[in-house]
Amino acid sequence: PAYASEDESTELPHELQNLLSLHASFLTSLSLHYAHNGTATPVDLNTLMPSISKLWRKRRVLLLDLRRTLHILQTASSNPRNPAVAQAANLKLADYGRGKICLEMSVQRNPGLRSGHIDENALNALFTKGLMQTWTSWRSSPSHAASPAEDFVAQLPLAPITVCASIAKVRPLLQKGQQRLEDLKTSTAQLKASETAKRDALQQTSMNTQNKTPAALQNRATALLDRILAKQSALAFAPAGPNKEQQERAAALHRVEEVVGVLGLLAAGKGTGLGRVSFGMQALCQAVQGSVRNSISVEEAGRVVRVIADEVAPGFVKLVRTGSVVGVVIS
Repeated sequence: PAYASEDESTELPHELQNLLSLHASFLTSLSLHYAHNGTATPVDLNTLMPSISKLWRKRRVLLLDLRRTLHILQTASSNPRNPAVAQAANLKLADYGRGKICLEMSVQRNPGLRSGHIDENALNALFTKGLMQTWTSWRSSPSHAASPAEDFVAQLPLAPITVCASIAKVRPLLQKGQQRLEDLKTSTAQLKASETAKRDALQQTSMNTQNKTPAALQNRATALLDRILAKQSALAFAPAGPNKEQQERAAALHRVEEVVGVLGLLAAGKGTGLGRVSFGMQALCQAVQGSVRNSISVEEAGRVVRVIADEVAPGFVKLVRTGSVVGVVIS
């Protein structure tokens, strides 16, 4: 294979040969993804890992496997003039929230390399060198001389996962918004409990009134009239249900966390993550509609964006109105 000579490959234990083939499959899948989608948008590992598993053909690839291979690749050499070292350093794992981990490629500053081009041969050679050095160093220790290769693989360090810049910036605002949401849910639960207590009290009062009525007066007509009056009294004291606007606002609050994660991804894909990014309201709502897991209409997406801008995280999302045109600015 391209990543190691035949002699090197046969000298290594089976577990290390699997690491070499896993890394080669990872680079091939990443190159195909960049060829079809470009490098501007972070790569969702939930999409990339199934492709790696198909090429590797050993088992299902896990996040732990990729973190091990990335650590070996990025620590194989400290020579900044080596183009493969510079390219390996540009690959970063970022947490976008809600269990979504993405692979980011930093802006290529080396004029000798094409942006987004993956030099698979050079990176595979660099990975092989790093793995061989780590394996030799580990085996040279007397305490590890007789240890199996599984122990070596298990103790390999993992590449770090950093929080996405846009998510890190908006996280304090989201925490405040989450607290507001919890307060709203608590007040709603207290209101329902109060309504239930009032309804039970009215029913008990009606039953006590019926029990105190003389037996001679409790004929069928009187009993029916009492039940009608008790029902009317209960309805009169019962609070009115939420109107349509309140129901729509409550539904929007429940979708805030999911939509905020999508907005962070859209902002990271369009901008650098360091400044402001603007969208048209209609285009943004359509992008949100196509990105969330649970179906949402364009109108509902617009309501969620307005709730975020007005109540939950006004420092993260801002609405700008120019005549009849509404724009959205994400900081």
